[in-house]
Formats: sequence, structure tokens, C-alpha cells
Amino acid sequence: MKRRKLYLLIILLVLIVIAFYGIRLFQSKSSSATNSKSLQKTQIYDKDLNVNINLPYKEISSYDSYGDNVYLSAADKSPSGMANKIIQYNRKTKKTVQLFTTKFDSSSVQGVKANGRWLTWVDSDDFGDQKNIYIMNTKTKEIKPVTKENDKSIKNEFPVLADNHIAWIYYDQKKNQSYVMLRDLNSHSNKIIINL
Repeated sequence: MKRRKLYLLIILLVLIVIAFYGIRLFQSKSSSATNSKSLQKTQIYDKDLNVNINLPYKEISSYDSYGDNVYLSAADKSPSGMANKIIQYNRKTKKTVQLFTTKFDSSSVQGVKANGRWLTWVDSDDFGDQKNIYIMNTKTKEIKPVTKENDKSIKNEFPVLADNHIAWIYYDQKKNQSYVMLRDLNSHSNKIIINL
């Protein structure tokens, strides 16, 4: 019986060591963002260039890159303390440009995805009850909502961006029906591809 307890103790210690090592590894430079509270800046790891980028924002909830640009959702004087803007950071010039500001008083902007031509994100309230999906043409900087904005009867989930299309789950509360939607970004048309 004592031998069994000893084995269980050894297994428990090994699991603790593995968990500790796993947490430390997760918090290494491959983590998405680490805050430096004393400087009120956030550092992200640019895996394409293998460098850390210091940005003058308190909180970054998501980011993606393409070419010379890193696109991110960041808190900039946000009442909720969560991301309220979409920012473009140029890797060459090291300059930032504000592309979008939330339409909610207390916001959570997130889910940034980019490819060579399109940028998409979700603007939501800080509870995540209301989600508006936006798409931006990176050449023209034209921003369009993907569905009617702030329609309380509609629940949008985070979109997936592929080439000139995005797909997402759309829940119509009035009909109590969910759909997989597809948007052609060139023609700006939505269509239902699957009833769930």
C-alpha cells in the first residue's frame, strides 16, 4: 500500500512539473501578447520577422499580418478597458494608423483576420451579446458591415476569411434558426449555404 502511495505521489509530482513547464513554455515569446504595466505598452511577437514589437496600447485582443502590415484590435482610451479600435502597424515605417473605432459605448473589438486584399473583424459590446462583422478592402480602405448593424434579433459568430469570401454562423432569434452564411467580398452579397 505504501508503494502504491509513493507511485501516486511521484506521478502527481511529474504532472505538476509538466504543467509548470507547459505554462512557462506557453508564456514564452510564442504567446500572443504580454503587457508591460509600467510602460502602458503591449508587446506582440511578430513570428514572420522573429521580433517583438512594442505598441503604445494597454490591451491587444487579436492581431494578424500580411506583407508589411500588422492589423490589430487594441484598447485606446477604452471605457471598458477592452479593445475599441482597429489599428494598422507598418513593419517598415514603424507607424500606426487608426482604421476603425467601435460603435459601442462599452466595446470588445476582436477576431482580426487579414489576407492580401481583405481585413475582417468583429465589433461587439463588452458582453459579446451583440456582434457586428466588418470587412475592409485593404487597398481602398473602404469599410462595410457584413450584416445589418446592431440588430438584436441576429447573433453573428466570428467569421473565417478565405480569399475573397468569409463564412460565419448566423442565428436568427425571431425564426429560432441558424445558418452558415457565405459572403462574396467582391460582389458584397450574402447567401445561406447550410441550414443548421
